[in-house]
Amino acid sequence: MEAKNIQQILLKRAYEEVEVFEEGMNRFRVFTPFMFGDGDHISVVLKKEREQWILSDEGDTLSHLSLLGVSENVLYGTRCDLVNGILEEFNTENRGGELVVR
Repeated sequence: MEAKNIQQILLKRAYEEVEVFEEGMNRFRVFTPFMFGDGDHISVVLKKEREQWILSDEGDTLSHLSLLGVSENVLYGTRCDLVNGILEEFNTENRGGELVVR
């Protein structure tokens, strides 16, 4: 199987499994097929802040990781540099535990 075929299959499957539900004015819950290892879905909210739209986990990701035993120390020291590098690579901001993409 070629990489192009694999990409098309993945995009089609992800597209089919994404659902969006309105939760209020300028706020939508986005359900994706992506999950944590324990089966909980990754929380995604699309909402308007001031004059721009953002995707937010509303603090759920880091909270979930702490429940799985990942210490808050991951946000400090050498590990912090690694985490910040990953967030930067995906244009994601850590706003006090809330992961946000503008």
